[in-house]
Amino acid sequence: MAELVGGAVIGAVFGELLKAVLEMKDKATMFKQTLISLRSTLVAIAPVIKEIEQQNIELGRPIEELKPLIKEMEDGTKLVYRCSRIHRLNYLAKARYQEQLEALVDSLVMFFLINMQAQTTRDQKETLLKVRRIFSAVNKFQPGNREDTVAVVASASSSESGINDSSATQPDENALETNSVINQATGISSSGFDAVTVTVDVSESESTTVAMAMAMATATQSAGTNSVEQVTAALSRAGLVSSKLIIGIDFTKSNEWTGRKSFNRRSLHHIGNDLNPYEQAISIIGKTLSSFNEDNLIPCFGFGDASTQDEDVFSFHSDERFCNGFEEVLSRYRDIVPSLRLSGPTSFAPIIERAITIVEKSGKYHVLLIIADGQVTRNVRTPHGQLGPQEQKTIDAIVKASKYPLSIVLVGVGDGPWDMMREFDDNIPARAFGNFKFVNFTEILSKRIDLTRKETEFALAALKDIPSQYKATMDLGILGDTQMEHSTDRVPPSDLASSSNMTSFTSNCFQQRTSIHTSYDNGINTESGLYGDKVTATLSRAGLVSSNLIIAIDFTKSNEWTGRKSFNRRSLHHIGNGLNPYEQAISIIGKTLSSFNEDNLIPCFGFGDASTRDEDVFSFHSDERFCNGFEEVLTRYREIVPCLRLSGPTSFAPIIERAITIVKRSGKFHVLLIIADGQVTRAVDTPHGQLSQHEQKTIDAIVKASAYPLSIVLVGVGDGPWDMMMEFDDNIPTRTFDNFKFVNFTEILSKRVDLTRKETEFALAALMDIPSQYKATIDLGILGDAHMGHSTYRVPPSHYDTASSTNVPSFPSNSFQQRTSIHTDYDNGINTEPSSSGLYVNKVSAALSSAGLVYSNLIIGIDFTKSNEWTGKKSFNRRSLHHIGSGHNPYEQAISIIGKTLSSLNADNSIPCFGFGDASTHDEDVFSFLSNERFCDGFEEALSRYREIVPCLRLSGPTSFAPIIEMAMTIVERSGGKFYVLIIIADGQVTRAVDTPHGQLSPQERKTIDAIVKASEYPMSIVLVGVGDGPWDMMMKLDDKIPARAFDNFQFVNFTKIMSKSEDSTRKDTEFAQAALMKIPSQYKATVDHGILGAQRGHSPGRVPLPPPC
Repeated sequence: MAELVGGAVIGAVFGELLKAVLEMKDKATMFKQTLISLRSTLVAIAPVIKEIEQQNIELGRPIEELKPLIKEMEDGTKLVYRCSRIHRLNYLAKARYQEQLEALVDSLVMFFLINMQAQTTRDQKETLLKVRRIFSAVNKFQPGNREDTVAVVASASSSESGINDSSATQPDENALETNSVINQATGISSSGFDAVTVTVDVSESESTTVAMAMAMATATQSAGTNSVEQVTAALSRAGLVSSKLIIGIDFTKSNEWTGRKSFNRRSLHHIGNDLNPYEQAISIIGKTLSSFNEDNLIPCFGFGDASTQDEDVFSFHSDERFCNGFEEVLSRYRDIVPSLRLSGPTSFAPIIERAITIVEKSGKYHVLLIIADGQVTRNVRTPHGQLGPQEQKTIDAIVKASKYPLSIVLVGVGDGPWDMMREFDDNIPARAFGNFKFVNFTEILSKRIDLTRKETEFALAALKDIPSQYKATMDLGILGDTQMEHSTDRVPPSDLASSSNMTSFTSNCFQQRTSIHTSYDNGINTESGLYGDKVTATLSRAGLVSSNLIIAIDFTKSNEWTGRKSFNRRSLHHIGNGLNPYEQAISIIGKTLSSFNEDNLIPCFGFGDASTRDEDVFSFHSDERFCNGFEEVLTRYREIVPCLRLSGPTSFAPIIERAITIVKRSGKFHVLLIIADGQVTRAVDTPHGQLSQHEQKTIDAIVKASAYPLSIVLVGVGDGPWDMMMEFDDNIPTRTFDNFKFVNFTEILSKRVDLTRKETEFALAALMDIPSQYKATIDLGILGDAHMGHSTYRVPPSHYDTASSTNVPSFPSNSFQQRTSIHTDYDNGINTEPSSSGLYVNKVSAALSSAGLVYSNLIIGIDFTKSNEWTGKKSFNRRSLHHIGSGHNPYEQAISIIGKTLSSLNADNSIPCFGFGDASTHDEDVFSFLSNERFCDGFEEALSRYREIVPCLRLSGPTSFAPIIEMAMTIVERSGGKFYVLIIIADGQVTRAVDTPHGQLSPQERKTIDAIVKASEYPMSIVLVGVGDGPWDMMMKLDDKIPARAFDNFQFVNFTKIMSKSEDSTRKDTEFAQAALMKIPSQYKATVDHGILGAQRGHSPGRVPLPPPC
């Protein structure tokens, strides 16, 4: 009775609930986050629901056992629809329904954690009991008692399959053969089975499968270490004579995150002390099939990396040699992995085609083992019921392969999803024989049974169809048919065949990783640019007389995965041959400040480990001694790291308090260098606009520290995120002096400039405020005021002195590297020394000139999109950013500051000014501030015309910077190749429609990026000035998404953030001018070096602006 089958109902109910959540998550905005969480839970359990549905239908299980889950989902569907009808001001109802939604999420999770586990255990025991009954019945058989045996076996078979006992009367040849194979596979004596008759009608291939199933029962009952060998024996008894192995490894990008659940958040290709999933699968299958491979040679290939994508494969050996045994396979795999750049998309067609080539050459039977972390790529736009390009090619290749003696086993590693691959076999058209098998490695290896049984079960699951497929190739006359027409193997770059200890290399096929973990000499190279002693000299000239260094290292848990992008997926505390990010930062700062430290003693502390957490710190020396120079700091750091257990949460309050204690004792000026991988911990339930307890304590400590001669520099290593730390300084209340500075180490060290310049730029960015802070402590009378009251140091555990060494594994993370430092490109010698009355704009202009900027012409583009009406809500007293009043609005301020700074470098004082985003231009065009394409005469006329134009405009949108960039290129072309700076002032980032798929660009984003790339071929710098409330997160990331350019021609500056600082207006004006224009000299130099400046181009008509609106 279909209505009693649980599986038929549960799928429909689940579908209704998921549909309701997807429909309502954007309508019931008050509950959006909870509905998103519910959606994630449903997506996670969807494959399990599908399996339950299929299995219960096939087994005819009653609906009663699933009634609690079905009712839960039915009630959940009603609840979701009710939530959409709650008025946004009905706070009482909101709280009640919010609680019910959260309870629904918890209830679904608990059902699968407890109820399903219990049902699974019951089903397993039930199956085991039935198997034991069968074995018990068979073992009771005595030779000659044929009637009893027929009855026993027929009874067992009928009870399991629903066949009537009366049908077990007539002999059947297939049945006899089945029993024979069963006896061989299980090792049970067959002396009394010569006339056994069982009427279960099975084909030859099914009989072999039965044999393998019985072999599985036997093998998995063994607790010995030879279970995999028993699988080998079972394959042999089942008829497999010879089989050669081909291995294909998936190197697509998704491997970086699909180990999040199943491999402790590490990349599935993580190379460590233990085997990763790929290595485990290779090892198990290799051991099982090795005895069937006469010459022990294994062709091995990779696919899906940046050089092959979905079009080709590469060999593990550049000379096309095959690996000698699976041990060499594993060895070559470990050699190759560090050199690859993962990419995609996923297609199995290239590796199947390559396997066909090999089989064509030999005519021998092969098993192609494809190990992959995900199913074949399917574009989200592919219509339902149709196949994507990669799917179609893969299916075509599988069909083609069925004409050859080749079996394909796809082993799925990682978190999946695998739902489509489970159905994949059903979508493959008619083949010569069933040659494809999918096995979920993760599911099998995650079972709670001993490792030997798991390995055995995986080997059986992967290979149980091989004997029947091998026999099919013989029956079809495919085996031994050598066809000489074959394609040529692709040869990987020669670099892959070099040393086994490979790190990275450059080739046409494999792109080199940008590595920041380079070993450094004891002395900073001084061949080019600014270098260590010049930075020291600059600090000295700026007035820094004496400075003592205090170093604090973050040992929170997140260090294990925040090196995923910036440190090749290793823990940021990884101890290797080169320096890790912490060691690099210590080395650079230590060298720079060493000459200011009279006694060369450096107090060093750690925090955030399991012993200190967010409450205390530990000293690098158990007797509270200070380290003697940064060399000892690095030595002690390397000794301590292997002994620590990373923990958290993150708070900088304890280390700031400890630094205050040290300063109290001495009264001398100190720089506290905090090196950390993430911002202060903020609990997810912290209300918006409020501080978490860790943030509050850290801010209180910073404010307290401003009463002492102490500067705090926070150096951010790893992937971040850093958005909150960039805003942290703005949230700190009034202090005695500005004593806090954040620097993004990763961003600076990942730039494509020589190492010396990167080191110099980092040192300057970290220390440039120190002279003025030092002077402030003198002016305020803080310096030299020693307070004798101090706290006692905490002594670290004695086992931290152990000098053992371990490699800390790395874990992936979804964090995105944020751009933070606005003080870059100091290599051109821009002097930032403060005067007594603050920095002045004319000094910035002079600094630009002395840094090598000969001249610069200015182009201004103003954003007139609709959002300007509300993005001044916080930053401009709820007025439109284009509000014309007695004072300057943000656009006028930005024009004025930039105009004053660059006016002396503009020979003819002529400024082309344009607007975009209004109702006449939208995202397609620009309009000129003056008719007849005339330019404004100086920034005063630019401001005057702006005020005249604004009342005539109708703001519109969407936002795209492509039209203004293209107009600027037209102007540069017409000028004969003169250098220009395009200043785009806008209130928001490029428009991105809400339905733009994750990981893809919107049309406006794509056009803007294309325009920026094209502009790098012209002598032109682009500065985007962000006014208003933002958001700006995507614009900070935009530079990372821009492909390779002739030179780095794009810079984003957050005007609002700088102008909201608690400083005098002159200093803020100066800081903004520096942030916006500091890269200009190096960009100008780049256009000279690349031969772009002055290059005559064939003048194209270019873009013609619309006339002014009034």
